[in-house]
Amino acid sequence: MDWGKKLAADAITKIIKGPYDITGVLAFKDGDRMCHKTAIKLMATFWHRADRVFFGKAADNGYGINRLCFLEFGKSQKCIHMHFVAQSMIDPVAFSAILNVLWNMLNEDTAELSKNWITPIHDKLAVAEYVTKEMWRFRDDANVLNCDHHNLDAKAYKSFDAEARMVRLANHIDADLLEQALDKVPVHVILIREQFKARQKTKAAKDRKRAQRIEPTMASLRQTLLSRHS
Repeated sequence: MDWGKKLAADAITKIIKGPYDITGVLAFKDGDRMCHKTAIKLMATFWHRADRVFFGKAADNGYGINRLCFLEFGKSQKCIHMHFVAQSMIDPVAFSAILNVLWNMLNEDTAELSKNWITPIHDKLAVAEYVTKEMWRFRDDANVLNCDHHNLDAKAYKSFDAEARMVRLANHIDADLLEQALDKVPVHVILIREQFKARQKTKAAKDRKRAQRIEPTMASLRQTLLSRHS
């Protein structure tokens, strides 16, 4: 197993065993033309802002949303975007919508609400395999690893004032955008499920072709083994 595939396998295990219940993509309006350095800075800024909204000033002292982040470039290998898994602090649907709005409002280049498919996780293994699918390239993922975060304090999610958090949310979130984002969560859930089904069908077809290719070799090997034991 090469290093990139080992990283992906380790990440899949982390996701499955971890506390994550949200997954999403942070996209740009034009990822193909987006400066990679600027994009990575915006991703880091987004997570710091989300941490500040949910944890207040404690975000400057190591508290934040538990998450794993994965940088991707798509089929063109130019369209920069980030996939992530995270642990929600409130209702997962509301949490998904809030993150969508925060990313949408961050900068003129960050994507519209319909492009950031941030939803509760419905199939942890499928999500884990999907968000790590480009790690085998082992190229630019190191540039985004600073966005990962895990609280050392296991009680961090329960130890902060919920009322103060609501005030911070009200100060940072546009109410109309939040309603729109909430409406999009169930739509995105359906789209993700359909995408995963299509991905599984493609993988199954590839596996069948591979089995057909190696069948003559396996048949010859079986015949050789049988002749040795006869």
